[in-house]
Amino acid sequence: MGVRDQGRAVAAGVVAATAVAVTGWPQTGVAALAWAVLVGTIVAFLMGRPTNRP
Repeated sequence: MGVRDQGRAVAAGVVAATAVAVTGWPQTGVAALAWAVLVGTIVAFLMGRPTNRP
């Protein structure tokens, strides 16, 4: 996996985390930040996985 693909994975994670934080903040406050970090990490991990795994 190249640097460009890693950058895309991180960017997708940041976008997902930001979306969760912005939409969740009015309802749950600080707990939305924990969910945002979790979602962002999972999205970045899944986007960065190689597609040709056995």
